[in-house]
Amino acid sequence: MLHVSGRSRLLKLESESRRTTKAATAILYRYEKQGTLERQQLSAMLARFWPGLTDILTTGSKSLLALLSEFGSGAAVTATPVRARELLFETSKKKLGPAKIDQILDNAEA
Repeated sequence: MLHVSGRSRLLKLESESRRTTKAATAILYRYEKQGTLERQQLSAMLARFWPGLTDILTTGSKSLLALLSEFGSGAAVTATPVRARELLFETSKKKLGPAKIDQILDNAEA
């Protein structure tokens, strides 16, 4: 009855590839949003327990995450500075220079 009176329209189905792309985009957006929230929480915790580190390294950088994963705190980095230096140099793929690494290690002592 609705169709006859012009109040409805035919349902157009999207192609399989279009539906798959939309679903993948929705999943990506969900994980991206969760990742942003987790980086913000990490940044807040670092501001409290290791202030100044995020001024040197970005919160989501591989070097920062590797440093936290292996050592966990500035005190642990201070206890084994040689290993921390090696780790930072390796994970940054030699992009962090000695001066920047020294700055990170000095910040860990503070």
